[in-house]
Amino acid sequence: MAFPVVGVGLAILGVFGVGWAAKEGGEAMDSTAKALKWATVAGGVYISYQALKSAGAIK
Repeated sequence: MAFPVVGVGLAILGVFGVGWAAKEGGEAMDSTAKALKWATVAGGVYISYQALKSAGAIK
């Protein structure tokens, strides 16, 4: 008799746990996307700097 009650309780906790993990995963992907965006911008600035330096425009 107690097993169905415990089983239903565990199922409800599992649903909330999966929802929380999905929310956290979504936020982690947003943070990763922002980090990659800024890494790309920084790489572009560095490559431009090196190109200008090798062309003699910057000493």
